[in-house]
Amino acid sequence: MDRVIELLQQDRFSEALVRLWVLAGNAALLNRWEQACDKSRMTLDVMAVRAMCNAPHLHLAKLASKPLALICALDELVAAERGIQHTINPTYDVDGKHYWLLPTCLENTSSLRKQVINRCRWFCHHLIIPAETSTEHRVQLHYSQGKEDEIFLALVQENTPVNIWIGHFDDSADVKWEDNSNAINNWRTEQVVPLDVRWQSLQRQLLVAKNAKAHLLVFPEFSIDVPLRKKIAHWLRRHAWDELVFLVPGSFHEQVDGGDFFNTAPLVCAASDVLFTHQKLKLFGNERVGAERVEIGDILHIVMTPLGLLTVMICKDFMDGDWRMANLLQEVPVNWVLVPSFGDDKTIRAHQQRAQALATIAPGANSAVANTVNTAGKDQHTVLEPLPGFGHRCAEKNAKTVALEGEVQTFPFQLKSKPAS
Repeated sequence: MDRVIELLQQDRFSEALVRLWVLAGNAALLNRWEQACDKSRMTLDVMAVRAMCNAPHLHLAKLASKPLALICALDELVAAERGIQHTINPTYDVDGKHYWLLPTCLENTSSLRKQVINRCRWFCHHLIIPAETSTEHRVQLHYSQGKEDEIFLALVQENTPVNIWIGHFDDSADVKWEDNSNAINNWRTEQVVPLDVRWQSLQRQLLVAKNAKAHLLVFPEFSIDVPLRKKIAHWLRRHAWDELVFLVPGSFHEQVDGGDFFNTAPLVCAASDVLFTHQKLKLFGNERVGAERVEIGDILHIVMTPLGLLTVMICKDFMDGDWRMANLLQEVPVNWVLVPSFGDDKTIRAHQQRAQALATIAPGANSAVANTVNTAGKDQHTVLEPLPGFGHRCAEKNAKTVALEGEVQTFPFQLKSKPAS
């Protein structure tokens, strides 16, 4: 707390707020703060602290004695000074670790938002995310701009739901795997065949999604190979799509810069430019059937938009029970998750459990999971039932399954009230 007071003396309110976030991450300390807090006086205390922060001379002892009121006051002051700006500021260094201070624009509707020993309860207008998580995943921050930003801002101003096309292919095309059965890690995708069949299906979905005024699109894992991605980019350049913001053309194994192979999922803008490419963090497979024969990524990409934070995760990145995956979106809470997936009934159930937890417990996220049935290692004569994905809206308990030919699902959002100036 001594360093917080030093920062307040230097009028470095944003940096002080970040340090308070880090301090409040200590559950025992936060519990003591909450136990000592007089809830009936909180509003008056916050007003008093705000007045102190704006006074020529700070009453340091009083500020330090009311840490929760200090958090709320600084949260409001910094938000009021920022206004509607949502560009990315430099990170703040707290004892050698770096954090971004980001505004929140959507209401957190998760059931945990008001529970005790939860720092998000006190930081109402900001979110602080680490530049590197406790699992040593790097966090790379991007922000929407240009046309994409204009579309998001129009949705905010009109309070219009987000339309997300969640793709699914019910045609005769399938992923072809490279044969490497003697290796422990023996799964690597080669291509989708027949390519013309899948391209016809893909064009139909793009046209339907365009006519449905979709803002975001996500397609299943291993359903669109690299040549098909190039066809999508060419298609986007030839078809004006006023509502489109981002498209995730599934994921596929790809050699990166002539070196290692990764399972990659690009986030494509309306003009066909790639904002970033997510590299899968957790591989598909097990000891019995082997695993994907690719390297794993170590970066979680986040896009800051006027509608909150958006990310892309591939299948097991999202639904795996391993603590390194399960805790990732708790350290970096996002509002929107686009997930290409490839799996069976167990995969879908695990995805739905994770989406429900994110929607109703923490952090209050919207999930769009595009799935295709796992055909790896199956006999060519085996008849597999289609297994489409789903959409799960923030605060809702149940997901909505996607139609066999894919469909647009609408995702309403609740804007946060503006802080007092």
